[in-house]
Amino acid sequence: MDGAVTLYDAVRRAARGGPGRCAVEETGGGSATYAGLLDLADRMAGGLAARGVRAGDCVAFGLRGGIPYVALVLGVAKLGARYVPLLAGFGDREVAEALRRTRPVLLVADRAVAAPGLPAVSPKLLAEPGPAAAAPGGEGGADRAPQAGVFRILWSSGSTGFPKGIAWRQDAFVAERRRWLADTGIRDTDVFFCRHPLDVAHATDLHVFAALLAGGRVVLADPAAPPAVLLRQIASHRATAMSALPRHYEELAAAAAPGTALPLMRRALCGGAYVGAGTVRRVRSALGAVLHEVYGSTEFGLALGDIDGRGLVPVAGVGARIEALAGSPGTGELVLRSDCTSEGYPDDAAAGRRTWRGGEFWTGDVATRTHDGGFRILGRLSEALATPAGPLLAPVLDEEITATGAVAEAVALPRRTDGLGSEVVVAVRPEGAVPRRSPRPARSCCGTGCGAASHAWTRCRARRSARWTSRCCAHGGGCGDRLPCPRQRNPLVMVPGLAATGRFFSDAAAGLADRHRVVTVELPARRPDATVRGAAEELAGVLDRLDLRGAVLLGWSLGATVAYEYLDRFGTERVTALVSVEQSPRLTPAPDWPHAAFGSLDAAGAEELGAAALAEPAAFAERLVRGSFAAGTEPEPGLVGALAAEALHWDPRACAALLADAVRRDFRACVAALALPVLFVHGARSRVYPTGVGRWLAGAVPGAELRVFEDSGHLPFIEEPRAFVRAVADFVARSAAHG
Repeated sequence: MDGAVTLYDAVRRAARGGPGRCAVEETGGGSATYAGLLDLADRMAGGLAARGVRAGDCVAFGLRGGIPYVALVLGVAKLGARYVPLLAGFGDREVAEALRRTRPVLLVADRAVAAPGLPAVSPKLLAEPGPAAAAPGGEGGADRAPQAGVFRILWSSGSTGFPKGIAWRQDAFVAERRRWLADTGIRDTDVFFCRHPLDVAHATDLHVFAALLAGGRVVLADPAAPPAVLLRQIASHRATAMSALPRHYEELAAAAAPGTALPLMRRALCGGAYVGAGTVRRVRSALGAVLHEVYGSTEFGLALGDIDGRGLVPVAGVGARIEALAGSPGTGELVLRSDCTSEGYPDDAAAGRRTWRGGEFWTGDVATRTHDGGFRILGRLSEALATPAGPLLAPVLDEEITATGAVAEAVALPRRTDGLGSEVVVAVRPEGAVPRRSPRPARSCCGTGCGAASHAWTRCRARRSARWTSRCCAHGGGCGDRLPCPRQRNPLVMVPGLAATGRFFSDAAAGLADRHRVVTVELPARRPDATVRGAAEELAGVLDRLDLRGAVLLGWSLGATVAYEYLDRFGTERVTALVSVEQSPRLTPAPDWPHAAFGSLDAAGAEELGAAALAEPAAFAERLVRGSFAAGTEPEPGLVGALAAEALHWDPRACAALLADAVRRDFRACVAALALPVLFVHGARSRVYPTGVGRWLAGAVPGAELRVFEDSGHLPFIEEPRAFVRAVADFVARSAAHG
């Protein structure tokens, strides 16, 4: 770490080329030049010194953010002191524990913080001139010797208990940031857009001091601002760089109006979770921005990056290797090494010994090498299970178990959390069961052949943006017949329609799972701004996440519309055949189109349907379900009630929005251009599509097949389930043989 200086001096050096240039902006209107920011830091350092803060002392922050926060970090660094943020989410107990562990001598706060007995001051008062003691080094002058002591303590996620404090020295931090800036190609003309609270490393390390150490500019946004507002701010501030989680970029893409583009965004960094190809495509399509995946942690700093398209490769100065898991050569725990990293956990020596071993940082993440020599992060080691086909992450198994239809919720908990094991405890809540406090043992196969014990108690896991489940047949690999093996080939991806869930497909999916892996992907039932395009993008994300190839896409009703959109936008890289069930490529009539929904649905009628869904959701659901059965039949009341109850899982606003978007679309040209095997399935007694649209579809697509179910309406997979399963299975077999 030759040439190390304090953080304050490093920023002052970066400002020499233009002290009058803007350093920090707030989307609310405030701004500070480099000269102004350093002047505020000087005054705050003087205020700290006047209140007795010395090198090595700890200062607690209870701040909302903004320019004063940035200046105070620099003031603390100038003194050689350290700071610790008291997170906004901390309650009184957490604050007391944080104070006990870090022992600050002063609290600087602009919000209420319960810290009895600890001297406190506001940032405004701290910066006011007064009889302050001189801060070491004064203003300007030669760089001071770097402070080797700790200058900050940030908090871990706290997923295993109270968050652990993570300590960084100034010299290591400045050196690590400078290496990363050089490796990433950051310039003094870059404008970083920060949407994160300043209490976390994602904000300070990848935005604030990335910008200030490069001589650039950082824009501080309100973390609670809606995506559409953030998108406008990114454009108006002419941002060229930012870092966010995949879901943040997904939200921005979903909020983008047609024609939106961010042509100046040259470093859209993305990490914190696996970055799927679908996310990359959607962001490029909606925003015109190319995502660059990065990998790191608050403990280690930035370790890997994909800046030039080579995949995730180590940052300059970082060593990376994989500690192979037993029986899985090429896949294992990612282990890192660097001479510019944190001091670990000063308040948890045991955790430090587990994480830092032999001068290396053991990440706890499972990774594999890619064909081009880079790394791919698969997930947490504590969630990995051994299967005959390789490691399987527990969250995927959760969805596999739920797909059996026997349980409402499932959480797989590997018995072994220090490496790859085959034993798993599965916590489940059966369908219709009231959550219990005490566990009740049961036996089931986990899909790995272990026959591990499971327990019926409830622990819910957050649902993904696209809700999907999966099931498949036993194939002689040790899997039982109750739970699925997640590695079966020939996947069949089923997409239900408007106001429907995967439960509509229960019987058909169970029958088809005897031969195929069945994945059910539901439409965006909880998004008030749902669109066909957005649903197709979520579908693409699931296929990417599961890495499904050679899939047969089966869409029913509006699910078929989404399938058309998917094929039009994403092509056939992952899909080899299509089954379109009871859908018209255009839902409203036209002079050349007699095949509207319900025979004559027009824009006004669609608007009335959406209004009915909003005004009386239960009545709308029952009418929709009842009208989907074959004309001239009286469906079983219990079945109608069950399906209508499933329909009520939808947010009525999502239902109305998706219908309104769908009636504006015309997929006739898209369907006619399909160049893959297609089976069109229709009910001869359908009240939803009574005009024989299936014949038009079969004639429009060369080589397409048409199957009409004589005793069915809009629900052939429910009304004639055995015949439906045979028809689909036979088509898939023919398609596979043809391919």
